[in-house]
Amino acid sequence: MLAYPDIDPIAVSLGPLKVHWYGLMYVVGFVGAWWLGRLRAARLGLKPDDIGDMLSTARWAWCWVGAWAMRCSTGSIA
Repeated sequence: MLAYPDIDPIAVSLGPLKVHWYGLMYVVGFVGAWWLGRLRAARLGLKPDDIGDMLSTARWAWCWVGAWAMRCSTGSIA
C-alpha cells in the first residue's frame, strides 16, 4: 500500500502571516498566463499591455462567479 506523504500545507510562515502551497500555485499560474500571453500577443494583433488588462478583468469576473457559486451552493457567502 502506498504511504500518503505528510506535507505541511504552509510553505512559508512569517509571524502571523502564513503562505500556503496552493496560494503559491495560484500566483505561479497567474504570472505564467500573463507572461505567455504577453509573448503571444503579437500573433493576435494585440499590444502586450492588453494582456494584463484582460487578465485583470478575468480575475474580477471569476471572483464574482465564485461568490455566486458559493451563495448558490450554501445559501450564504460567509
